[in-house]
Amino acid sequence: MFFSDSRFTIHDSRFKKRVLFLIPFLLTMLIIPLSFIGPELNIYKPEISIGEEIRQGQLKEATILSRHAYSLTQFRILVTYIRLLFFPINLNINYDYPIFSSFLNPEVFLAFMFLLIFFAFGIYLFYASRVTHCALRLVAFGIFWFFVTLSVESSVIPIKDVIFEHRLYLPSVGLIIAFSTGLFLTLQRVISTTVRQNDRTTEWGSSFSFPPIDLPLYCAVALIIFLSITTYQRNVIWQDRVSLWKDVVYKSPNNAKGHNNLGVAIYLAKGLLDEAIKHYQIALKIKPDYPEAHYNLGNVYRNKGWLDKAIEHYQIAIRLKPDYPETHNNLGIAYSQKNRTDKAIEHYQIAIRLRPDYPEAYYNLGILYKNNGMLDEAITCLQIAIRLKPDYSEAYYYLGEAYYAKGWNDKAMEYYNIARRLKADQK
Repeated sequence: MFFSDSRFTIHDSRFKKRVLFLIPFLLTMLIIPLSFIGPELNIYKPEISIGEEIRQGQLKEATILSRHAYSLTQFRILVTYIRLLFFPINLNINYDYPIFSSFLNPEVFLAFMFLLIFFAFGIYLFYASRVTHCALRLVAFGIFWFFVTLSVESSVIPIKDVIFEHRLYLPSVGLIIAFSTGLFLTLQRVISTTVRQNDRTTEWGSSFSFPPIDLPLYCAVALIIFLSITTYQRNVIWQDRVSLWKDVVYKSPNNAKGHNNLGVAIYLAKGLLDEAIKHYQIALKIKPDYPEAHYNLGNVYRNKGWLDKAIEHYQIAIRLKPDYPETHNNLGIAYSQKNRTDKAIEHYQIAIRLRPDYPEAYYNLGILYKNNGMLDEAITCLQIAIRLKPDYSEAYYYLGEAYYAKGWNDKAMEYYNIARRLKADQK
């Protein structure tokens, strides 16, 4: 689109040169399919890396919605994205967006027609730029940029969260380019037309008037002031987790994730257990099969000392999501507090099997072994916890306790001192 001369045929030698120029960029498209079949081709190492964990999480998310429903919903979402760029009101970090399954749904069909006309307008501008104003190509580029950059997440590959405002960051550059260029071209034409009219009026003996360039300037200043105020107000909402998720719940009262995360924020930031319980229960009323809400509710019940209720919700969370190491670990803690050592050990070990680099699970298992006189096993677990988390002051302390119980006082003092030094550094 930005070569000096784009008027050539497919048989032109310049076309072949341009294709050669684009090949290195086109080859990067192979990253996506190769990342999905990576393990089969031994692209990744056997151990689970952060990138592989993200990839596996994305593959799990892709099974939540059908490709058909996801792609139909994206037609409506693309229109919402455009609306948000021009009218950024009712912003939400976590939308409770409806899922559409029929193309004939009026909202889907009208959105599709709008997007089709918008895209066709970009094609028209691109071809018109060859014979009229060359800057029209920049407007067309901005429109195409918007569609191409959003196609990564707004296509046929389902993602659990169908809409997210941060997905607009890169695509918005295209619409900003298109809108700004179009605005200046329109303003230029208005000024040019006004000047010609003034010239004719002057010839006829009337007074000359300047082009109305002040009005767009005043409008732009007013818009900047308005958007600056709304940005400041939005930043106030983002200042902490509680206000952020309260905003979500206010705008989307039937959003289970919003209530769950508000409960977490209230629990962690303010320690209001009863308030947190209320929001977890609302989340579960909206979505009974929500493992994270059951897990969080179990945590609050355990902190209130209601161990039976905590165990009940941990078990539900595990039934809904068996590969949930944090739930197995905390269920182990609850069983340990009820002096059910065998069940506690069982769930600590499951947590470790699910997540071999889980220092807290090794630490908890080590303490349990130590309290039950299994000192060698305790030392092994605590050493692994320290290797995984070198600044784990509590693990150093209990490792010292285990060595002290074995009568190795020098080793015990060594680890006591390390624990004391780490604790002081952390304070």
